Amino acid sequence: MRGAHAKGVITYGGGRCYGDAALDDGGQTILTRNLNRILSFDSVTGQVVCDAGVDFADLLERFLPEGFCFPVSAATASVTVGGAFANDIHSKNHFAIGSFGHHVLWIDLMLASGEVVRASRDENTDIFRASLGGIGLTGTVLRVCFRVLRVPFGAADASYQRIADLDDMINTIDAARTTHDFIFGWVDAMARDGKMGRGILELGR
Repeated sequence: MRGAHAKGVITYGGGRCYGDAALDDGGQTILTRNLNRILSFDSVTGQVVCDAGVDFADLLERFLPEGFCFPVSAATASVTVGGAFANDIHSKNHFAIGSFGHHVLWIDLMLASGEVVRASRDENTDIFRASLGGIGLTGTVLRVCFRVLRVPFGAADASYQRIADLDDMINTIDAARTTHDFIFGWVDAMARDGKMGRGILELGR
């Protein structure tokens, strides 16, 4: 890090960000996919410590057979844990359990100086808060400690509903908050008049 390129250094994890946060124009890029070790796991608390390059497919393979799953699902299993923290990703259960950052206990972060600091809500708090959803601008995430959740089995019960209009969409979502763990909807943005907001709602447990 101390010998960094004059145009800067950026960290690249799984490359699944919807934006261009991990694209570099003439500088250097740190690839973190080889930081892929799951370092420890406590089956009582669900607490996991892993390298930032571990992706969600790795987590599924390791923990689902033991009855655990990550609390927040990325849109693809290729997202890394470091990227999930840096973007503070959300899922279809955000209304119930929040974003990925809600389940992170601490991170080890390499600053631009090369110094590695541990940051949490109790230690180096400003660094933790700035790094959560900070898209890597505070440094490179090296390790993450977070909690996985116990699940009864490795499958979901999903149903689909046709939605007539925007009022129907909002009302159905509000009612489903108390009966379902996951809610995901598509809206026909081209529909007009009385059909505006029509779509399909996916509900899951």
